[in-house]
Amino acid sequence: MANLSDYLDWRSDVPMDIDPFNEVDNLLLSYLAYVDYTDVVPMESLAQSVSITEVARHYFELHSDDDIMSSPELTKTSAYLLKKMVHTKRFGKVRLAAYRQRTDRNSSTQFAAISYLLPDKTCFAAYRGTDNSIVGWKEDFNLSLEKETQGQIYAKEYLDEVYAHKIKKLRVGGHSKGGNFAMYAGAFCKLSIQKRILAVYSNDGPGFREKVVEAEGYKRIKDRIYSYIPEDSIVGILLEQKNKKQVIKTSINGVMAHNPQNWEIERNHFVRGKGRSKGSIVFDKTIRRWIYDVNDERRKFFIDAVFGIMESTGATNLIDLIDPKEKAMTLGVIREALGAMSKEDQKVFWGLIRKFISSGTSSFVEEVLTQSKKSPTSKR
Repeated sequence: MANLSDYLDWRSDVPMDIDPFNEVDNLLLSYLAYVDYTDVVPMESLAQSVSITEVARHYFELHSDDDIMSSPELTKTSAYLLKKMVHTKRFGKVRLAAYRQRTDRNSSTQFAAISYLLPDKTCFAAYRGTDNSIVGWKEDFNLSLEKETQGQIYAKEYLDEVYAHKIKKLRVGGHSKGGNFAMYAGAFCKLSIQKRILAVYSNDGPGFREKVVEAEGYKRIKDRIYSYIPEDSIVGILLEQKNKKQVIKTSINGVMAHNPQNWEIERNHFVRGKGRSKGSIVFDKTIRRWIYDVNDERRKFFIDAVFGIMESTGATNLIDLIDPKEKAMTLGVIREALGAMSKEDQKVFWGLIRKFISSGTSSFVEEVLTQSKKSPTSKR
């Protein structure tokens, strides 16, 4: 079955005036938000756009193949998809503009956005998802604590600033946390901009706390949100979304199903899956049990403790933590950090760990019993 790279090979000669913008185009442009456009795409307005040809040429002048190959998987693959798009009828005339990027460890914020001016006279604002930075992953966890994160505020401000004077119709999208940012920005941007939004795309993006989905802005945009999750989703099922999720078949199961390059495509659409996997359902129930059984104060303590331990190793990203060369030292630092906690904090920390395991066990047993009842051989 085809993937994003195959889509560019097989459908690249079909311009948008023949086959209009589709859900696969959304995923492709959302994926390209992982490219680091620093010193390549201007940060100012949409009026200062750069052709995709010039963007690719300049990007690969600044970054060697060795540099790119050593990058995280999403960054690496998106860069080569960018190069491939240059030579297509469908995307060869796309222009890029208004690149913004911010990372702040103090507020646990990792944010980036890029805008594409498309051949169909519309714009697509794409938000980057979680990279492999510890800061980025902590912000993901903070979604369960706060009504709005600093990254979500930046996402809303991006639409308000970049599209304030542009009367064109636009679409908004993102992958992973970028999907969450897209939904939040679409829901809470200025009403004059929200009215021009054709669609909001969340590609395996997490949801929100209940207060957000009950807000008027979210209700106004809800029917224009298209949410896609893989069968083995563990990210897109987090927290609340009031819009319907469409399940997509992937070529690889497990954690790697989150990677857009593994989503199966047929012609100009995703291949639909039969439903979420048992693992995805159990994980969803486990997280929900744990979140609703632990108050905000305890949950914040746990998140701060876990990421504080990670940062105490000196690592800035997840790759550093699992590097075999650094593993022995890293484990030693982690043991030291845990030992430095007060006895009361250690008691709370391990108590929360046990509660999470207990929630997982209960969810697994519940799912087994549910499947048993559905079985045609089970007694009634």
